[in-house]
Amino acid sequence: MTVDFESLGYHKTPAGVWARDETPEFGYSDGDETETWLAQVIRSAPDISTGSDDLAAQIVDWPSLYHLSPARGNLFHPLLPVLEGPVLELGAGMGAITRVLGESGLEIVSVEGSRRRAEICAQRTRDLPNVSVVADTIQGFGRPATFPTVLLIGVLEYARVFGLDTDGVDPVDVLLDHAAALVGDRGQLVVAIENQLGLKYLAGFREDHVGRRMVGVEGLYGATTPVTFGRTELAQRLDRAGLVHRQWYYPFPDYKLPNVVLTHRAFDPASGFDPGPLIVATAHGDGQEPAVTTFDPELAYDAVLRNGLMPALSNSFLVRASASPVPEPEELGWYFGPTVVSAAKRLTFVAHDGAVDVRTHRRATGTEVSHPYAAGRPWSETVRRIVAVDGWGLADLEPWFRFWARSVGQFFGEERLEAHTVLPPEALDAIPRNLMVHEGSGTFIDLDWRVSHPLTFGFLTFRALLWTLLPIRWRGEAAEGTPTTVGQLMVALAPVSGVELDSTALEHYWQTEHAFQADVVGHPPDGRLSQFLDITIPVRRTIDDIVAVFEQDTDVMQALREERDDLLLSLDARDGLLRSQPSVFLPRLRAWKRQVQNPRARRR
Repeated sequence: MTVDFESLGYHKTPAGVWARDETPEFGYSDGDETETWLAQVIRSAPDISTGSDDLAAQIVDWPSLYHLSPARGNLFHPLLPVLEGPVLELGAGMGAITRVLGESGLEIVSVEGSRRRAEICAQRTRDLPNVSVVADTIQGFGRPATFPTVLLIGVLEYARVFGLDTDGVDPVDVLLDHAAALVGDRGQLVVAIENQLGLKYLAGFREDHVGRRMVGVEGLYGATTPVTFGRTELAQRLDRAGLVHRQWYYPFPDYKLPNVVLTHRAFDPASGFDPGPLIVATAHGDGQEPAVTTFDPELAYDAVLRNGLMPALSNSFLVRASASPVPEPEELGWYFGPTVVSAAKRLTFVAHDGAVDVRTHRRATGTEVSHPYAAGRPWSETVRRIVAVDGWGLADLEPWFRFWARSVGQFFGEERLEAHTVLPPEALDAIPRNLMVHEGSGTFIDLDWRVSHPLTFGFLTFRALLWTLLPIRWRGEAAEGTPTTVGQLMVALAPVSGVELDSTALEHYWQTEHAFQADVVGHPPDGRLSQFLDITIPVRRTIDDIVAVFEQDTDVMQALREERDDLLLSLDARDGLLRSQPSVFLPRLRAWKRQVQNPRARRR
């Protein structure tokens, strides 16, 4: 179905969009300066593809990350095989998702209410003849013909802000009814939206649309504000629109920049698949994470999963909804690795015949290999839990690191490991994050990289400690005398594996790592070795600490108010003394004034 836009009253503009002579005003914007700059970046980029390194190099802040990151496309890779065109994208923005869809070869009609954003979208897809961009509102484009697939990606939550005429009906329901009419009886509506009760919001992340904590959790949305929903309420609203058949997908850390997408089957214990390691790895991947949260999602995810609550507490939803049955995907989930071309890969987890396979696709080569799924948890998770507990020390970490060293020897058939022991080239990535431990035994996964020079166990020990300790965001109070910098911990733990990391060895291994990273990733680590080694793992600042400061300030202010009241009551009786002996009372009044202006000074 090729849409005849001219018959619908549109004409093609020099900027490449279909528009009417009178385009309705549309107030959504990321700001004039941001959108003007992004337009220039996209217009001048030699490569505007989804995985463009040219565009990724221009990322400098959250808006540019959101619009230019190759990770935006991760959301739709799982759906591309099940989308049928023509696809109608409602609320296309500046074309990040449009680009992904267009590269699939499907016919795409993308509608965007902002004329400027529509023109940027057209620039983003300028080399894709199968993409048509329309500058119009959703209600303005409401034509009677149906589409096999209609998309609302990050749009439904704004229905009350930029809604259709509602006649007193909730604009959210009006928009869903409108979208349901556009897909008809056999098409599918795809919705991506934040979860009102997402775990990150319970942990104290700011609500994405209004920038305040707990707005969604407490249901403080208004009649003209953005609004999100929990899983049950979203399902009920889709039911009311007649879209009673659904398949749910769960993107992590959320739908905007996901590097993990899971299907509902991934949470079924009978599948033989454990989604925990994939989800935990995304816990601190949200670029908008606040400095202090009520709890650490990384540590909370395990309990949430054990109690079967993850579908309800996922940070975002991606749902396919239809009036007709929607086939269940055979996949359990997808993991998307680094976005740099040389290292980019996609893992697909597929259940069949009572087993789970992992298919690894490499972007640089276009190749795909399949291998059995290895159950277990990454050994790096264990160290983070060890240091999270108050009173931890080297005695707690040494067995953890000894187990890793022993696993290396067993996996690569080396009975005795010493610093100079040469290991196979594929052992380069045999570090704790790739050691999957299940029922007391470990196996290494994702041993993708090789080195051309001899790989020694000393260098592997250096890598194992450095890339395990650096990502630790916080710790509990350490036992007295326990080292707490990355370098001190590396030097103290290395002898457990039979390796000594003195200053000479550290520098030698760092130069080796520096060269490897430059060769594989395209640029070496940013900084000198000393900058990494001198990092102190900070003690966690909890919500209790914040409350304690507030309560202390409150107590101080109450005491000052009581002192003020006592002083004021006594002034009448001592009025004569105040006039006759000012040297007694004026210093007290000045001191009290200083304390009121700076209550914390009182605690000192």
